[in-house]
Amino acid sequence: MANTRGPRATRVSFLVPFVGIKQQLREGLPWKSIAVLALLMVASVILRCSGWCPACLTTGAPGRMLLVANLLMTFILLVPQGIPAELMLLFIGAVCSLAGILTSKELFQGCASDAVVTLALLFPIMKAMGDTGVPERFIGCMLGSAKGPYSLIIRMFFSVAILSGVFNNTPIVVMMIPLLQSLCLRQGVPSPAVLMPLSFAAQAGGSLTKMGSSINFVADEVFRANGYGIGFFTLTLGCIFICLLGGAYCAMMGPKVLMPVSDAVESSASRGGTNLFKVAFCPSEDGPLVGQSLEDLGLHRIPGVEEITLHRWHDVELVEAGVVDSNATAQSLQLEDSLYARCSAEGVAQLRRVRGLELCNDDELNLLGSKRRQRCLCEAAVKETLHGQRVSLRRFKRELRCAVVAVRSGAESVESEWREGFEGYEIQYGDVLLIEAFQEMFGSEPWLEHFSVTRRVPDSEPPRRGTKADDLRAIFIVVGLLIMIIIASGGKRAPSLPLMAVIFLCGIIAVKGLSLPEAYQEVNGPVLLTIVGALALGRAMELSGLANCLATALVALTRPLGAGAVKLGIYLATVGLGQFLNSAANVAIMGKIAIPIAHSMEIAVGEMALVVTYAASACYTAPYGYQTNTLVLRAGGYVWGDFVKFGGILQLLHMLLVVSMAGWWAKFSP
Repeated sequence: MANTRGPRATRVSFLVPFVGIKQQLREGLPWKSIAVLALLMVASVILRCSGWCPACLTTGAPGRMLLVANLLMTFILLVPQGIPAELMLLFIGAVCSLAGILTSKELFQGCASDAVVTLALLFPIMKAMGDTGVPERFIGCMLGSAKGPYSLIIRMFFSVAILSGVFNNTPIVVMMIPLLQSLCLRQGVPSPAVLMPLSFAAQAGGSLTKMGSSINFVADEVFRANGYGIGFFTLTLGCIFICLLGGAYCAMMGPKVLMPVSDAVESSASRGGTNLFKVAFCPSEDGPLVGQSLEDLGLHRIPGVEEITLHRWHDVELVEAGVVDSNATAQSLQLEDSLYARCSAEGVAQLRRVRGLELCNDDELNLLGSKRRQRCLCEAAVKETLHGQRVSLRRFKRELRCAVVAVRSGAESVESEWREGFEGYEIQYGDVLLIEAFQEMFGSEPWLEHFSVTRRVPDSEPPRRGTKADDLRAIFIVVGLLIMIIIASGGKRAPSLPLMAVIFLCGIIAVKGLSLPEAYQEVNGPVLLTIVGALALGRAMELSGLANCLATALVALTRPLGAGAVKLGIYLATVGLGQFLNSAANVAIMGKIAIPIAHSMEIAVGEMALVVTYAASACYTAPYGYQTNTLVLRAGGYVWGDFVKFGGILQLLHMLLVVSMAGWWAKFSP
């Protein structure tokens, strides 16, 4: 064995490659940012020792202002390197507290603000609303008859904008991405032409009401102390104009600019596949599929779907959807028809998401009861212990906690049959069952006894709709949300939004719209802590005099060109800072800068509040400046240049609209 104790010996690990401390420091730290911060600190020390005191400093001391300025630059430089924004903001607040700029009470004052409390309650409420399927049904109705990219984009833009006015826009985009990808595949439209406009629609609609975005709550917290509170519908008028502008631009330019991003949509007719199941579907009574032809439905374009055939019982006719030149494909789908699909397990999961389509044996699956969020599809190869036995729905539910969706025969010479139910089906050794099962059963003793191999199908949770309990729960949540909005927007004498949200959330838990652990899980801690830290940083900038000095510098640059140029400078500074900062932190910082500018230039605080809020809610030129942009980045296959090319013009149009119309909107805002 070689000697490893000599001076040239190297340390080796067979599990994880050993990385030396020097290499960790060299590769793990953002040295360029650290070098910039070191230079800034040296410059600050020199200025402080020279007795420098800027004329703009009316409150605070030069040393405190320089400290807050360095901390702000630390945040801007290090957060893009991967340091959590909420952790950095709280650290900055703690340092300011130790330096005597903030008191401990001011550091954590944001925890008791209406903005933080309301958002903490709205996160689980919006989750419960999304689980009802009502938002998806609303968007499905809006998109159902869209033909071609132009119609699809315009319908999608306004439906998403409306939903973003009452929902947090991030879960709206998460819900819409797979729905739009499926719809684009079915219609033969490249999804990149639609996904970036989806993100822009969610951003634009976030200002429709106060509860549409966390930005609005922070803006209210910042500007209310200076005489301009943001009510429930304060931002609505401006948002309508912004949505009209954004919808028109995306519909006209999206297909032209974004269509070349992806390759042509590939139909299932050109794809080969193995390990396919034969699954029977039927149209639902209240769905949008009845009356459409198979070719128009485009179900055969969904990945994993190899063939869709229509089975019409009264004349026993099978129609192949993939045959474009067949006259039969023009026949419309009737309520009594069935759709037979040859598809993979992933294809089955995708087809179940299509609104208006349900499994023919859905009644068998419903025997599994509630708790659908704990179930998923999986493939299970049967052992000899099940050979010759017949499927008993009650036994499968009781012992294996699953129900059969489809069967693929293990013998190559045996062709599996089309079945619309599996009660009494005789299982053969080697069969592969596609089952809906509770996830806790994976690896359990009953499964190990009867199944040799199991595979979980990703993203295959069953849709939470269809039963009477689901309908009643959906009605309760929708009506309750509307009542909460109406009461909370009733004026100063009406109960506050946090109070109404508490009562409504308790009602949701009572009707099992959410369980209490699920409600806790949905509270987005990073967002709430970011707001707390951002409010503390804004307060530190105000007390140290940094906000006033930055405002003075901005006024000096733009004052010769008039009040319009000042508002333009505020807009550009907000959008520019938004490329690096979280939107909530951006509003808190720019709000503190904009308020003294408004006073010195005799501009209404309401105008500045609208400019800052709308600018912070519109990040069209960078994929990482807004969370919805990051969500569609990978799904659409975009690069940074796509956002600059497509979103840059929209950002310019948005800027001209907001700056020119903010004064008028402020006068008519309730």
